[in-house]
Amino acid sequence: MYQRKLAIKTAIFLGVFGCLLARFLIPNTYLAPFEWFTIVGLSAEVFLLLFELSLVLICIKYLPNMLRDIKQQKLPIPFLIQKSAPSIAQKYTIVQVFLTEMLVGYYAIFSWRQRAREGITLHKKSGYIAIQLMMIHGIVIETIGIHWWLHGQSMWLSLILLAFNIYSVLFLLADLQATRLNPIYHTKDMLYLSLGLMKKVEVPFHQIDQINMSIGEVSKKQKKEIFYLVANDFIQPEPDFYLILKEPVIATLFLGKKKQYTKIAIRSDDARQLQEIIEQRMSDVNQSR
Repeated sequence: MYQRKLAIKTAIFLGVFGCLLARFLIPNTYLAPFEWFTIVGLSAEVFLLLFELSLVLICIKYLPNMLRDIKQQKLPIPFLIQKSAPSIAQKYTIVQVFLTEMLVGYYAIFSWRQRAREGITLHKKSGYIAIQLMMIHGIVIETIGIHWWLHGQSMWLSLILLAFNIYSVLFLLADLQATRLNPIYHTKDMLYLSLGLMKKVEVPFHQIDQINMSIGEVSKKQKKEIFYLVANDFIQPEPDFYLILKEPVIATLFLGKKKQYTKIAIRSDDARQLQEIIEQRMSDVNQSR
């Protein structure tokens, strides 16, 4: 369903883009009989944009209710923000982008006094924090060095680059904070796994078929079919184990993009304890069923 809607939306966009391109490439004399087609295409795109904008406005209208619901729940905020949005708007990409930007603002600016939850983390035994700080440091140096030079060449380009670099720093800070404050969380029925703002997935314990310590050599094509929850490091480490699922689960990627996976690779700061928790929950759920 998700892929079909995305294809229809993409087809509309490409059709409108083709109409606009035709107006520049084809003389008006030859294009005149088909002018109505261009108008219809542009009208469809305007309608689509207005519809998506209305979904964002719906989220803004319900924002106080969303924040109240988030405060009353115990789940990690990256999982709650999606669930708290109005159901009519949850499945649309522009709403997912809007919710992601809300998380960026919260974690980059307002989360610094918040204490991390108790739980097994994914990043402490890696070079993740050092890599994030190096990237932030590099962006700041680039901004200082290039901005002033580019300002003399083109003021608008320098301002665009400055805005992009400021957002990049805020996003990296938000991603770092989201990773630090949200260790692995679980209830009696569900395992909540997230790595910053880029990756998250909810795994029902009854859907876990087995835990594999290794699945052998993995090709590039197979890697795309595995959901990796492995923090960045200077030398990329191997996962501690793989969760093999009975049925696919939907993982959320960058800017709310969703994809189905049947294998999840995990590397944590306490692999033995995490494995024991998962095995115990799997046992409990299977006995209750």
